[in-house]
Amino acid sequence: MDKLNNKHVKLSKGDLAMIKRIRAGTFADGDVDPYDEDMHFEFENKDWIHPFNAATTPKRTFIPSKWERLKVSKFVQALKKGWMKTMAEKKAEEEEKIKEAEKCWDIWEDDSIVTWRPRRMPKAITAPKRDLPTHGESFNPAEEYLFDDEEKEKWEKADEEDRVTNYIP
Repeated sequence: MDKLNNKHVKLSKGDLAMIKRIRAGTFADGDVDPYDEDMHFEFENKDWIHPFNAATTPKRTFIPSKWERLKVSKFVQALKKGWMKTMAEKKAEEEEKIKEAEKCWDIWEDDSIVTWRPRRMPKAITAPKRDLPTHGESFNPAEEYLFDDEEKEKWEKADEEDRVTNYIP
């Protein structure tokens, strides 16, 4: 019984099956397979007057988020400090490298043109550390304790192992 129109309505078996499918939450049409990859749903009217969702778009969709702002500020800082380069700068650098590589000159013509530089200089070799002076070496003796000419010659002629001291006071 249709209460709205006050009529008796007879439903066919197909209509009852469609109502059961709708109540079960599936497609109304029994021929539709939702798992079929080749199934395409086409709508008759593509110019819709009303949107599917009546909710207004929130303001946050138009304003960049905090994280986007932080990323952009990092990029700006990198560009200002020269850590990052624009596509035009990269392209100009590549062209300059190509031009530099294509340059030809006589190596023996002028020594002022030095193009090759090693990427890293080798580590500097430190000088060996000298031994600290002993008490006798740091002592400034009086003139009576200094070597005279005979003692100096004797000290110079002696082997290093035979010398009493390794220095001349």
